[in-house]
Amino acid sequence: MASFGPGELQMAVLQHIALPLIAPTIQIALALDVSPKRVSKAASALLDRGYISRVRPGIYKITFRGLQAIADGKIITSGPVDASLNVLARPETNGFRDRLWRSMRLRGTFTISDVVCDAVDGEKDAINDAGRYIRILKSAGYVLEMLDRRKGTRPGSNGLKRFRLHRNTGPRAPLHRSKLGIVHDFNTGEDFPCR
Repeated sequence: MASFGPGELQMAVLQHIALPLIAPTIQIALALDVSPKRVSKAASALLDRGYISRVRPGIYKITFRGLQAIADGKIITSGPVDASLNVLARPETNGFRDRLWRSMRLRGTFTISDVVCDAVDGEKDAINDAGRYIRILKSAGYVLEMLDRRKGTRPGSNGLKRFRLHRNTGPRAPLHRSKLGIVHDFNTGEDFPCR
């Protein structure tokens, strides 16, 4: 059996179909010395790219776009067909951070305790989670820390930090994507870096 990477196999399948213009899966598999299942998977990716069409199950035909890709010397790589189409989709939820966001929008100016009192619904460690979320929003430019503090309740307290919602973009709570180091805004579709 020949060893091809995903993109290499797609290129080989495309070039093999280009010679007779129409080819069945089994013929391609024998010619390339790979399993019919791998050919079928590569053909599926080529179908998604519009380089081939399916005449009937197991038989493929190259399209003009596929011929053009070969003529242009296009190199197919594995991965998304078009990264811009990979839009982050998430259904609207009513989680703790969503409720925190709604409280921030209603209040405008707030302390961590204010929004936790509004949003808490049995969450464990709500104060720390709210503080973490507000720090994330602050680093992305959504929230500003105010210079003055609200008077604290304990003797010797420095007071409670006050925050102001600076970027109120809409009803959906911004989502922190820690691996990418960004905050995604569902209301605008924009991503903001966390500094």
